[in-house]
Amino acid sequence: MKSLMSLSRGRRKILETLAKFGEANISKIIRHTSLNYKVVNVYLKEMESLGLVKERKFGRVRMFRLYDSETLMRMLYNST
Repeated sequence: MKSLMSLSRGRRKILETLAKFGEANISKIIRHTSLNYKVVNVYLKEMESLGLVKERKFGRVRMFRLYDSETLMRMLYNST
């Protein structure tokens, strides 16, 4: 797995938001990270391909959550 230290501040904000809320759609992530839609969308796709985030679809709504929240959050806070 990619080192969490090497993740950008924006990616870390997204992970922290997902850890805080458990599951969120892009609009909620944008509100809590102050990042724009394109950036969040690209970051989520990258993190999904790395196995950090998983996506569920409900029609047009996409919900995101951490793949393994316990391990990921332990790594995130140990790398700060």
